[in-house]
Amino acid sequence: MAPLSSKLIFTVFVVLYVGARSYWASKAEKRPAQESRIFTWDRVNIGLVGVFTNIVSLLALYTSVLSYFDYPPQDALTFLSLPFLLGGLILFWIAHRDLGENWSVSLSIKKDHMLITNGIFNRIRHPMYTSIWLCAIGQALCIPNYVGGLGGLVTWAILYFVRINKEEQMMIEKFGDQYRDYMKRTKRLIPGVC
Repeated sequence: MAPLSSKLIFTVFVVLYVGARSYWASKAEKRPAQESRIFTWDRVNIGLVGVFTNIVSLLALYTSVLSYFDYPPQDALTFLSLPFLLGGLILFWIAHRDLGENWSVSLSIKKDHMLITNGIFNRIRHPMYTSIWLCAIGQALCIPNYVGGLGGLVTWAILYFVRINKEEQMMIEKFGDQYRDYMKRTKRLIPGVC
């Protein structure tokens, strides 16, 4: 089983993450979707990410169910997870704040949807995805279990690479040259890099 430091750090992270997601989701629900592109694989992937980041990770931390996949905990990795988890949470909050009611868990265009290019979106097209990458890396570092630690990173990577081009195509269809120009002056995940 995981050391107390991993349990404490990751449990606090999950509580804050779920709390932030619930808060912003309740605000975004006020604006209905005008067009949704929900496909089965996307739903399955979203579900898997949720299961591996919230349930499997906590099972690995608090039970012996996944103990076969444990590896010796290393304090350095646990504490290295802190900037990833904290940075991911901060960016997650900022991205949600700047998106406001335009956010949805699925690929959707909301009623009266606006292209957000201010705030954090002035520098990164997909800061929400950047935040989730940071959190998934933090989870992998924090939890000394191959399934509970890496599960969130692997399922997130699959969802991201299946979804990102579809999302950008949907934005091009909705906003046309305005989105193409936005793509030229911003990067997807890290300012000036990628």
